[in-house]
Amino acid sequence: MKRLTLMAVCAALVVLVQLDTSGTHLLPVLLGMALTTGAVLVVAAAELSNAQWIAPVKRPLLAAAPLLFVFPFLVRLASYPWLAHETRWLRPDFFLARNAGALLVLALIGNLYRRASLTESPAKRKWAVGYLLTFVVAKTMVAMDWVMSFDYPWISTMFPVLYMVECFDAGLALIGLICFVRRQTENVLYDAATLLFGFALFWGGLTFAQYLTIWYANLPEEVHYFTLRFGLMGGREFFAGAVALLFVVPFSVLLIHRARKNHNVIFVLAHLVLFGLVYQRTYHLLPYVNLQLDWLLAESFAMFGALALCIRPDLGQTDRGV
Repeated sequence: MKRLTLMAVCAALVVLVQLDTSGTHLLPVLLGMALTTGAVLVVAAAELSNAQWIAPVKRPLLAAAPLLFVFPFLVRLASYPWLAHETRWLRPDFFLARNAGALLVLALIGNLYRRASLTESPAKRKWAVGYLLTFVVAKTMVAMDWVMSFDYPWISTMFPVLYMVECFDAGLALIGLICFVRRQTENVLYDAATLLFGFALFWGGLTFAQYLTIWYANLPEEVHYFTLRFGLMGGREFFAGAVALLFVVPFSVLLIHRARKNHNVIFVLAHLVLFGLVYQRTYHLLPYVNLQLDWLLAESFAMFGALALCIRPDLGQTDRGV
């Protein structure tokens, strides 16, 4: 019954995204993708580094892996300006094929890794490496094709990296929520919070480096990315909100070591980080996507409902012997 419910929710999500002509689907889909790919990413990275702290929360995180198969069906064109003057790379058929293909390969490798990891197969490290490499390719395509191409010919070599770091942030925030539900995973909480602290600093450094490079060079084709968004109503506020929620707040709070062991603090902080991702994605889409509340609520409910249905059955399960 639970599987049928999940399939129905996923089918509803696909239908909603395909029917949405406003481009609003990009916001919930990008956020859902960050959480889903980030959950598997954190486990893969931890197991490759022989980190034992991930074991108690591995099952609920990897439970999100089957949802990866939905994202190839959520690839669709938005109101991209380049549609009026296509290039060899930016063509509708090639856009859809390469992105759907990359996400399908990511889903296949992610689920093969999930099976190997949960059964403690000797091949799990190979699949973990495969997932990480495929994740880099797929996420680079998503960042460049789905979002950066709105501002074509604007380019930034740090933009895809920011999207990858934000996926890791989303995965760590998800661990914070899982630890709050379980309560007994204090060691896991501390290690996840420490990583969240480090990645907040990393994200802040990358964002500043991208901004400084564009500001210092002062090239019209690069500066346009910021001036366009800062000139819109709410543009500066969304940018400042993203910086505050993804860097300033987690960095400041997690400087206090005791805060890293407090379930309530990390629970609130995890929500703030996720809201920071909402602010960041909204800032990116603001000039080109007319976000409509009805579509946003319906697609978000389906997206995060599917994720919750995947994870919930495994919330109470922990690997024994850890």
